[in-house]
Amino acid sequence: MSTIVTMAEAQAHLPELVAHLGQGEEIIITENQQPVAKLVAEPAKSTAPAPGLAERQATWDAIKQLWRESSIDSQGKRPTRDQLHERR
Repeated sequence: MSTIVTMAEAQAHLPELVAHLGQGEEIIITENQQPVAKLVAEPAKSTAPAPGLAERQATWDAIKQLWRESSIDSQGKRPTRDQLHERR
């Protein structure tokens, strides 16, 4: 749904116009009876987790577990990165 207002109306009532702007609505601002700007509502933010988050978390958990299991060998040395990957 579109609402059309003049530039003078938009300047005088901008806070009210923005407050009443709903999803899917737009306000067309005109000057000399020509459209010059459009106000639209900001889309709602998604609350869904980022794609791949579960897989990244599982990988990180596996790395931490490997590190805990093999953080120090019998000679008191930490394993190298390659040794950690070999144990996977």
